Amino acid sequence: MSNLSVGMIVEWISEQEDSTPLVERILWVNPTASDLVSIQLDEPLALPVWKRLADIEEALSNGSAIIRVADPYTHRLHPPESFLLKHRQRRDAAWKVIEDVVSRVPDIYDETIRGGLVADAANQHSVHKMTVYKYLRRFWWGGMVKNALLPSYERSGGPGKEKSANSASKRGRPTKATVLRDAPPGINVDDSIRRIFSVAFRLYVDTNKAPTLKRAYSLMLSNYFNVGFEVKGGVRVPILPPAHQLPTLEQFRYWYKKQQDIEASFTKREGARRFALKRRPVLGSSTKMAFGPGSIYQIDATIADVYLVSSLNRSQIIGRPVVYVVIDALSRMITGLYVGLEGPSWLGAMMALANAASDKKAFCSKYGISISDEDWPCKNLPMEILADRGELLSRHADEWLFVGLSG
Repeated sequence: MSNLSVGMIVEWISEQEDSTPLVERILWVNPTASDLVSIQLDEPLALPVWKRLADIEEALSNGSAIIRVADPYTHRLHPPESFLLKHRQRRDAAWKVIEDVVSRVPDIYDETIRGGLVADAANQHSVHKMTVYKYLRRFWWGGMVKNALLPSYERSGGPGKEKSANSASKRGRPTKATVLRDAPPGINVDDSIRRIFSVAFRLYVDTNKAPTLKRAYSLMLSNYFNVGFEVKGGVRVPILPPAHQLPTLEQFRYWYKKQQDIEASFTKREGARRFALKRRPVLGSSTKMAFGPGSIYQIDATIADVYLVSSLNRSQIIGRPVVYVVIDALSRMITGLYVGLEGPSWLGAMMALANAASDKKAFCSKYGISISDEDWPCKNLPMEILADRGELLSRHADEWLFVGLSG
């Protein structure tokens, strides 16, 4: 007996990386288990097609197709009650049009019969045949449940497309002032304001002085949106229009992220060297560098977020401990550790590596902990060590590594 059933989603694996995968939902399975009916999801003019069940099962077995676990229409099964109450009438009206049609299984899947059924439904309910087909597709795509006919408002709005500005309404969410104090809604960012934004980005953001976006926004308002100046305490102060006549900081930040090359901007502000040190993307992984357990150890230190007190005088704070941890890059097992009061240093790193090479059963027994060799099987040095330059950039490192390799 076949494992394929009605409602399952089959995704066909494409050999071309940039191609859109073909995804289809199974609508009906022949009781004789010889063929089935499916429909391609999200294809505007898709209609049910007949396929041999054996062909799909073969594709699933050889890996050219998979059963998709995540259903993109799951959210339709249990919509928010507020949404359902608001749009129940539209759903019920669409269901009334196709209710009799979808009950005609498997006739509705036969292209020689389907046209007549759709025409009868269109005439009976005084709608166009394309409307009937639209409701049918939404019903089939959504898993053949009534709620699949709810409006698809999540697809509205043209995601990724820039909206044109007009004076009739403001784009985007209302400001806090509008919500809390019933203030005017504010202005849209049109082409002229975007040009001012671009100048402000170049003059106040992409510089080695590295001001914050908030400071750059204030400078922009003072220099490009003032309606004059006044003298206060001997200082020339710009006069700005009311807040609802100015672009907001959120709009300024939005267009900065949208227009600017963030990597190039940070490079201009901080310099190429500092950007490479702190902000460059990490494209590699030490895990991929390791070919087996014990080939690469990583060592790093952190200052613990606790304060230690003297055992002789508990009111005397002696400092925060520095914790060194040595980890195997492939297995992520902790192979050694050291806790001390000295700052991150060559000495602390060597103590941690010495612990990594020690017998952990004997180490734990010193503290009253009984383990077997299998519980913590780490008592060797690695082939390579990854560490910060601060600890291992030392003349002692060459000597220690030479001894380790020769020994």
